[in-house]
Amino acid sequence: MTTGRGKMDRSKAALVAEPVSTDGTMVSIAVKGFKERDRITKVLDLTHPNRSGKTVVDGISRPVITVDSFNSDAVGFPRCSVVTTFDGAMLTRLVVGIPPNEPELTELVIEDDDFAFQTDDVLTIYYPFPMTITSVTLEAITLTVQSVAATTITIALFNTDAAGLPLGSPVTTFDSTLRTRLAQAIPPNQTRLTQITVQDASFAASLQPGDLLRVQTPVQTLDIEPYETDVAFPEKSVLATLDNRVRLPLLTGAPASPVVRTITSVQLLDFVPGDPITGFRRNSQAQVQSLTIKYVEPVNGIVYVDDNFLVDSGNHSITMVAE
Repeated sequence: MTTGRGKMDRSKAALVAEPVSTDGTMVSIAVKGFKERDRITKVLDLTHPNRSGKTVVDGISRPVITVDSFNSDAVGFPRCSVVTTFDGAMLTRLVVGIPPNEPELTELVIEDDDFAFQTDDVLTIYYPFPMTITSVTLEAITLTVQSVAATTITIALFNTDAAGLPLGSPVTTFDSTLRTRLAQAIPPNQTRLTQITVQDASFAASLQPGDLLRVQTPVQTLDIEPYETDVAFPEKSVLATLDNRVRLPLLTGAPASPVVRTITSVQLLDFVPGDPITGFRRNSQAQVQSLTIKYVEPVNGIVYVDDNFLVDSGNHSITMVAE
């Protein structure tokens, strides 16, 4: 499942965790995203590839591919960066690197003559120095109730981050026994806010001054093994697993060394209400269904395990052990 329809931006992608109905009765979709020990890296998608002859590099004739014009960021992609079709079916490497901060580039020089693609394919380039995830946190903010009037809740001063709080963000009491959603979005990077408006008046009426609320934000924090880079990864850079099946954009740029000696976490912008999404069958670019996200919320009490994690089929008893 990836964001967009028609001309897709593909900045977000996730794996469907449960079978999905295609008969028009779909209500919700459970998806799996990044997980501990995943290796992820910065990627760039290029569109409308075409073969454009050959060029000689280091005395060897190499294929040239033209693509729609694109701008490289401050990082670029060095020689030997992997290039695949979006579904990962075909793979090659860059023979000539993509320099940083170059506008209106249109060519790739690759290793293999037998790298096969269609002109409507998307090609993905992978930065060759991946990060390793050590933990994943779905972020929420904690608010303190001061008073209530109908569906408006007055809150002790709070701020929003670069993602803000979208319409429909889940709001729960701190013990998770009661829940509702935001009736009004709260923009990013706001300070000294004092109110939220919720959808359910009965939820608000049940609150007392001093109660704590949790509001889910569209932010994932990935803790990673210490990672050094000489160049900052720009905001909105897309990070993807090495099979290109899970991806999200950076919410804020990842700083460079020595400004920060090592990066130990990154924050990503998750799916949000209003995102258009399109489903694809595994190992196929055939679209299953185009939809628009209405609400997003975490799944509690269910552990989705990848097919290759368990040796035997059937039911298993899984015990969570605190480290």
